Amino acid sequence: MTAFRTVMVVLDRGASCSARVALAAKLARQHDAHLIGLAALERGAIDGDLYSTADELRDSVEKLHSDAQQIAAEFERQVAALGVASFERRIDELDATSAAIANARCADLAIVGHLVLQAGRPVLVVPYAGTFKTIAERPLVAWDGSGPAARALQDAIPMLRNKVTVRIVAFNLERLPRPHALPARAEIARWLARHGVSAEVKLEHCEIDVGNALVSRAADWGADLLVMGAYGHARMREAMLGGVTRSILEQMTLPVLMAH
Repeated sequence: MTAFRTVMVVLDRGASCSARVALAAKLARQHDAHLIGLAALERGAIDGDLYSTADELRDSVEKLHSDAQQIAAEFERQVAALGVASFERRIDELDATSAAIANARCADLAIVGHLVLQAGRPVLVVPYAGTFKTIAERPLVAWDGSGPAARALQDAIPMLRNKVTVRIVAFNLERLPRPHALPARAEIARWLARHGVSAEVKLEHCEIDVGNALVSRAADWGADLLVMGAYGHARMREAMLGGVTRSILEQMTLPVLMAH
């Protein structure tokens, strides 16, 4: 993939939604991509037993529709003002996670406020606080030789191509089974170079939690994007996510591109 052609951003009423949309608009402009704003209706959250009359239930459903339309309309106003050439609103009656998964499968990149597994697409998770003026100008890649890490790095190539040198860091690689330690640093760099990505690979040792070490390196290097594999299962609670994944989600201060 040379560029993202379809980008999807999940919309909600949270205070961070505007920053998430702004980041999505930036990427859509950079890649000349079509941008989809997805508002989940969350109709399944309505418990009909809580309403004494059919009219009350109907009014509640209409309120959900109205709220979703308002969120979608604000998305359209914001991205039009930001100069996005091609965009659309989309309202889905599924819950937020299910809607994100279903719609992400026909997009090249999903931009979300919470980790969405099983989408089969790269997911850019945006922190709830902060604004992000740049993206992938100073990228940091977490490498552990695993399948999810390799998938995340490949998925990130459209964002990394023709940028400044990408920093790839591997912590405590000597502790992993030998197959995970391969390929060698030079081979990773040569593979990326064939895609127009300049990279340097650093092998480091740390005694602290790897998630904390990644957050620390990102701050030290002024990174504006972290690329890493995600671990977990769609049917499990967030507490069952892999330790590093969970640690990053709890502490993240920069956008994180994850693949599962």
